[in-house]
Amino acid sequence: MRDGGRVLLCALEDVSENGLMPVEKLVPKARPYFSKRTVSITRRWSADGADVQFDRVIRIWNLPEVPDGVKFAVMPDGKQYRAVFNDVVDEDAIDAGLTRLEDYYDVLTTNA
Repeated sequence: MRDGGRVLLCALEDVSENGLMPVEKLVPKARPYFSKRTVSITRRWSADGADVQFDRVIRIWNLPEVPDGVKFAVMPDGKQYRAVFNDVVDEDAIDAGLTRLEDYYDVLTTNA
């Protein structure tokens, strides 16, 4: 099911003009549908053993490949996460492990 809504996949880029102080913002690259995933205890322990931390996992649908530079996800409720992507075998989907950000970036308002 693709019942989670749409997630905004973003890259962190410097949007300042030449010669000015750098201004980093999240630049939208794609807005695919997603579904929430549950993570088993075994998988969670495996991730902890590999020194990987994540707060949630989502499955992204109908996205042939992750756009270049995308390392962040903004959920429909506005919460921002750092994202790590893994292809799903036998399905037209990509899983993303999301780690919550303590400090949020501004999001460049464009249509993605």
